[in-house]
Amino acid sequence: MNASEPGSKDWWRVVQSMPFEEALIHLNDYRASLVLYNIGHPQYIAASALLGKVNAEIKRFNRIIDSARWYRACKNVLPPEQFDAVLIEKRLLEDQERGPVRTV
Repeated sequence: MNASEPGSKDWWRVVQSMPFEEALIHLNDYRASLVLYNIGHPQYIAASALLGKVNAEIKRFNRIIDSARWYRACKNVLPPEQFDAVLIEKRLLEDQERGPVRTV
């Protein structure tokens, strides 16, 4: 297993299974090393694909963390009935964004 090699398939699996804050540290370190070691070199174009993957994963983790913060903030501040109403509204908006469900 080569999970200690940043960018390998095993490394990605390990990072994706970590707590979000810890994974972000590893992803940011990996992104910095990609930029540092590849900038100005011919392989920079190949490294840019990896940077895109790392940036997408960082963005995904940040969205999950932000969503969890909003959930906890609403739960801490709102009475139970209003909190339930907010959750229902959120789910309705998510369903609208996904579009109509197609049946086969």
